[in-house]
Amino acid sequence: MRQNRTFTHIPRNTGGGYDDWMPNVNGRLFQKMSMRTRLSSLPWQAEFAIVFLTAFGWFIYVSLHIYFVRHTGVVISGSEKLHLVTFEVVVITLLGAFLYARGWTLARIGLTPSWRDTAIGIILAFVSYLMYRFAWTVFYELWPSLSRALAVHYSVRSQISPLSMLALLAVNPLFEEVFVIGYIITVLKEKYGAILAVNASLTTRILYHLYQGIGGLFSHIPTGLLFGIWYVRTQRLWPLIVAHAALALYSLRHYIGTGSF
Repeated sequence: MRQNRTFTHIPRNTGGGYDDWMPNVNGRLFQKMSMRTRLSSLPWQAEFAIVFLTAFGWFIYVSLHIYFVRHTGVVISGSEKLHLVTFEVVVITLLGAFLYARGWTLARIGLTPSWRDTAIGIILAFVSYLMYRFAWTVFYELWPSLSRALAVHYSVRSQISPLSMLALLAVNPLFEEVFVIGYIITVLKEKYGAILAVNASLTTRILYHLYQGIGGLFSHIPTGLLFGIWYVRTQRLWPLIVAHAALALYSLRHYIGTGSF
């Protein structure tokens, strides 16, 4: 027996076309859903979990493992920095495609580079460094022996080549600030307000930098607060990426060696 076939109009974001009409057989609607439609239908909590765990899950696990189990401190290695850059490029590409399918844009997170914001980024880096130096100096004057015990210790396995450093400065600040500031604060500010958003961003930054030890908090807490407050007030991300790159270059300047990669 031949089935009665009717066609039902299905609203689509594509703006019309023959794909908008799908057969309805015996009252059952057969809707062809694109991957983008499926991704856009996910609740925001699922999106947040996917982005957070993909961007920071491994880094937080390794950081906690180093701090509580291995106690190796900060290891400087050109090859490890190159592996880090490769990993971050893959992750930011995958998450970028995922978020684009969800309707995110660079404008939503305030990523609009300009010469003016580049100059502001240099100023923010300087302010962040002054905040760190002030906090560390006060702590050292009050508890000098404890300060020496908590200082960040570096273990150099190999120098970082100029090209590896360039790749690191181009990728890592972009990766971190896009997700720890641009994404986390944008989502949580809309849902729960600016205070919780900034603190969640700061906590995330501390967790994946904990491998540096307690001494590293004197740098990352002022930086995280300064960056978070700036972003909430201005919604401009590029200055923070520039500031991050400037601070990284300053902290790693003694470990730049010769070679290609």
